[in-house]
Amino acid sequence: MYQILHHGAVNGVTGSCHQLKLHDGTSFLVYCGLFQGAEVSAAGSQAQSPNDNPLLIEFPLEGVAGLVITHCHIDHVGRIPYLLAAGFDKPIYATEATAHLLPLVLEDAIKVSITRDTGIIAPVLRRIQELLVPVPYKQWQTLSSAPGSPELRLKFHPAGHILGSAYVEFALPYASLNQGVAHKDTRVVFSGDLGIEHRLTKPRTPQTNGMVERFNGRISDVLKTNRFDSREDLEQTLLRYVHLYNHQLPQSALDSKPPIMAMKEWHKTHPELFKKRPYNHAGLDS
Repeated sequence: MYQILHHGAVNGVTGSCHQLKLHDGTSFLVYCGLFQGAEVSAAGSQAQSPNDNPLLIEFPLEGVAGLVITHCHIDHVGRIPYLLAAGFDKPIYATEATAHLLPLVLEDAIKVSITRDTGIIAPVLRRIQELLVPVPYKQWQTLSSAPGSPELRLKFHPAGHILGSAYVEFALPYASLNQGVAHKDTRVVFSGDLGIEHRLTKPRTPQTNGMVERFNGRISDVLKTNRFDSREDLEQTLLRYVHLYNHQLPQSALDSKPPIMAMKEWHKTHPELFKKRPYNHAGLDS
């Protein structure tokens, strides 16, 4: 039989870490994420006693033959440095884009939460690079395991969450479920995180490429850093910022153009995508 053991994201939604274990004791970790928010507070589900440390790897690594990650959000990869410190030295399987992003994300996380000492950071990142195994989408990858262990394969499928994100399909040989009996593979799927709402827009609707999230984040900053004397003051402040954002602030996703300028250029080259011509809020222009 196979087992799925859970070492995180059990009582909450962060700290994802699961273990797919075959009948012979060989296993693969799926994610090794950081606990965040309420789950690491004094009242959180991962801080049940003063001695609890949600960063530590407190499960045995014996028989663990690899780590599989579906995307680079910190609640799915943030404990990888602690996994290495616990003695993990097996392959890390990820999509090609995630393999590029992982060292960058972990370098930033280490600098924020652990140390800025490059003498410590560099060896960790170098070791992660050595262990990474980039896997193309929709291509079966045989996982390394102990000699004589059942052959386990995985395939990454696009998940539409962030760059490089995937859900992962494992093909378990039937012998790992019923020893010695020839049969077709059994499939086990870990979904990871799937999609984001703004990408599920109807055809012909302009895509945001994350601009909605950035705009909302900047509005949030405005609200946090300003005091307002009245409702009208709040309204005028928001309207001024919306005008500034649309007409003057260049966006990297738009080739360093403000949104209105980019929309005007799109209208010239693809008028069929628009129901009406974009124009400046102050009035029609050319």
